[in-house]
Amino acid sequence: MPLPLLLSIFLLTIPQANPEASTPAPEVVAPESETDVTVDHTKLIAELQAKAEKGDAKAAFDLASFYHEEKNEKFIEWTKKAAELGNPDAENIYAFMLSGGIGFPKNEAEGFNYYLRAAKKGQPDAQASVGDEYLLGKLVQKDEKEALRWYQLAADQNQATAINNIGSFYLNGQGGLKKDEQKAMEYFVRAAFLDSAMAQNTVAINYGTGQGVEKNMPEAFAWMWIAASGDDPNAQENILHLAKEITYEQFLQAQKRIQKIIALQKEGKQEPPICPRPSVNDDQAGQKLAEEFQSQLSKAQKGDIQAQYQVAQAYALGKGVKQNFQEAFPWCQKAAESGLAEAQFSLAQTYRIGDDFVQPNPPEAVRWYKKAAEQKNIESLYALGIIYDSGDGVEKDEAKSLAYYREAADLGHAQAQHNLATYYFSRADKEPSSRELMFKYYTLAAKQMHARSMMALGVSYFVMETSPDKVEGLAWMMAAVQCFAYKKDLVDKFKDQESPEDVAKARERATQIISQIMKQK
Repeated sequence: MPLPLLLSIFLLTIPQANPEASTPAPEVVAPESETDVTVDHTKLIAELQAKAEKGDAKAAFDLASFYHEEKNEKFIEWTKKAAELGNPDAENIYAFMLSGGIGFPKNEAEGFNYYLRAAKKGQPDAQASVGDEYLLGKLVQKDEKEALRWYQLAADQNQATAINNIGSFYLNGQGGLKKDEQKAMEYFVRAAFLDSAMAQNTVAINYGTGQGVEKNMPEAFAWMWIAASGDDPNAQENILHLAKEITYEQFLQAQKRIQKIIALQKEGKQEPPICPRPSVNDDQAGQKLAEEFQSQLSKAQKGDIQAQYQVAQAYALGKGVKQNFQEAFPWCQKAAESGLAEAQFSLAQTYRIGDDFVQPNPPEAVRWYKKAAEQKNIESLYALGIIYDSGDGVEKDEAKSLAYYREAADLGHAQAQHNLATYYFSRADKEPSSRELMFKYYTLAAKQMHARSMMALGVSYFVMETSPDKVEGLAWMMAAVQCFAYKKDLVDKFKDQESPEDVAKARERATQIISQIMKQK
């Protein structure tokens, strides 16, 4: 069963080594002389070409680097030539291009051969990619120990994603390593300081849940903010939830911590995890979860509706029992048929999305959403708003969509409030009543720390002639940046148009906004 059963940000699956995301596109660094206006590039290129044609691998790679911005035929030609001549950086790039079918016909086997050539020469990104392949077992026989060996070679050269993957190996007890949450956290933190967004997300989640470290909400928020500021979509989503979990005092601590972490990163320094958690006997903890599951199962078998739903969640998560989505579904269905709104919503989500055991069935999804909505289940009301807005499984109906959005919004659903506000925004120029409703719903959502609404409310203060309060508008946008690292570049453009005095007023007002919102939670 998909995880609509689990609506909390911290009910997440155990991080896994992720080969698909492990090694980013290789970075090509042009020769220093390329940006030196005193250098005659025509002459330099001719000299490099002459050397390359005589078999100089570095010259061939430098020549390719001159064309890296355009990614044109010359870049492709000289990258291949440099790789064939044995330049390890070129081999890594050529492998990436072959594996993805970029500039050449896709050939994953040949791509792996070039990754291996570069890896054996010590190219760290290639070493990480070879580790990925041994973990996947797509082109070679799957071998976690061999994957770990290559990851460790790359990690010795501070390759961030390899370090992150070693953390996952410790967390899950892979590659012959003994399961060790604290050791895993050490690797995750190390990768996070090296700017791995995946590691930064994991570190934030671990601090938020107390996995491998003592629970520390300011530290959790700080790391999630840093990941979000790098435009990581997972972090940008996660931080919206995390901001609702912390107090204003914790938020202020997190702001100081963010500045400290950024300063350390600029200096190329790191810190170990804060407050490692005392050792926990995994066998005892597992036994306790298993006993709790058996207790819930016994109640569920006797017809306890809440217990039936808890059993479904346990199977979906693998909590106290082996993960089994096929077993989760019928227990969720039992609870839904008995009238439990949360189970009805989860069942609707399953029919809407589908999984390995249940085919997508939009009409059935709508039926269960409506049953839950009749009980004022806020997520089901919002889902129906989306469905009638998009026409997914039903005939598109704007009036019904707005009605469901409005009902969810009036019950406090921030995204429904945002969607309503956006609808009214499109009509605000011609309808004064729409302008008022736009501000109403953007404000309601913004006061729930909905990042997009905070930003949209700020922009609305700028563009709506009836409310040209630019200080208030800038304040809401600055608050969104401070809380969520959201659209900082856009806010900077607005700031540049205002006087230093107004920017200072807006900054003071932003602090006030954040304080008021967080203290009213």
